[in-house]
Amino acid sequence: MQGGWIVDFVDSARKNGYTRIEAQNDAEEEWTRRVQEVTPVPLDSKVKSWYLGSNIPGKKVEVLNWGGGVPQYYEIVENTAKAGYKGFALSSVEA
Repeated sequence: MQGGWIVDFVDSARKNGYTRIEAQNDAEEEWTRRVQEVTPVPLDSKVKSWYLGSNIPGKKVEVLNWGGGVPQYYEIVENTAKAGYKGFALSSVEA
């Protein structure tokens, strides 16, 4: 599902002449807040692990993956696509 969504997004961007996709800062912050809100802190959150981002010096150790269930995740990404990929900045970069 996620891979297909990404392929569709890239395909849509290319068809519209865009060559670059970047998440907007406010959308990143909102997504992180939502992930933290719905995802229970795992028991291994005290363990140093790339899975929680502790492999990057100075980075906040936190849950990074959606834990709110597949149906809700699917609804979110589909609504994002229907809204013209709101939260992403599309642009073109000359080669």
